[in-house]
Amino acid sequence: MKIWLRKLIKQELDLYVGRLTAHRARAKILKEIIGDVDQEFKRLYDYRGMILQTNPVSTCVVKEEDQGDGKLVFSKIYVCLHAMKRGWLEGCRRIICLDGCFLKGVCKGQLLVAVSKDENNQIFPIVLKVVEVENTFNWTWFTKCMSEELGLEDGRDLTIMSDIQKVYQDNLAKSMKCTPRWNGETGYEIKDPKYKQVVSLVNMTYSCRACQLKDIPCCHAIASMHFKDMEPIHHIAHWYRNHLLEGLFNIYPACIVKREKTEHPKSGKLSRRVMEMTCSLYGVCGHNKRGFPTKKTVAGNATARNVVPNGTPSSAAERGRGRGRGR
Repeated sequence: MKIWLRKLIKQELDLYVGRLTAHRARAKILKEIIGDVDQEFKRLYDYRGMILQTNPVSTCVVKEEDQGDGKLVFSKIYVCLHAMKRGWLEGCRRIICLDGCFLKGVCKGQLLVAVSKDENNQIFPIVLKVVEVENTFNWTWFTKCMSEELGLEDGRDLTIMSDIQKVYQDNLAKSMKCTPRWNGETGYEIKDPKYKQVVSLVNMTYSCRACQLKDIPCCHAIASMHFKDMEPIHHIAHWYRNHLLEGLFNIYPACIVKREKTEHPKSGKLSRRVMEMTCSLYGVCGHNKRGFPTKKTVAGNATARNVVPNGTPSSAAERGRGRGRGR
């Protein structure tokens, strides 16, 4: 970045700028644009107080961590405005989509969000949270706060969507670190880097309970299936498969909207039912240039009506008859 800045100054202004000078100039410009990061983090509680003051009944939680030397460091922030909460409860569909993304800027981290669909089929934000890293602990705390905030209780009549297609790939990678061992009484004992789990492929029970919750083989189940030369992908629940979704959409008939007779289509060429064709050669209505009956008939009609073809001279002088001029 510094080398690119020095080259730009040399190209535009024909001036040589040292490396240290370019570094100081860049830092000064970023400070004017972004501001002092340390001072901004110190005012997080002021930001929280302003949210609660301007949006009553909202929720804003700021978490800090003590590194041991008495200095508090920002950990996470959770925000749910009352307007977003009320809008989802009163005017949105019973569906919540969870996802996260990286924050690219001076302060790194990840943004966890929960969005929904309103009655106009548009994205409606509900809850957001900024964390240092996306892991199970932060997602658990996020969903617990959201459940209490929206009164989801047991989640009845609610649909949750997430990027669950990544779950199987992650479990497949984690299964490489697991060591399966056969136990005749309980099935397989799977030893992972942290705990020891029990898997029974006969009863389809797993002590970690991850497979029962998601209906996707966990890393312990995948390790035991590989030990028995089984394909884990065949044990994914059927409602994740494409043919089920295709059959679901085929149940509902396509909505066909008929246009009125006088209504023109929104795209494409206009209809010619109401338009009257006109010959571009002789100016006679009833046919076009390609579909005139005969040249003699049209010429006779054109003469009777004192109509001449477009762009065709009517007299010999205008047509340029006679001896041609030498070139």
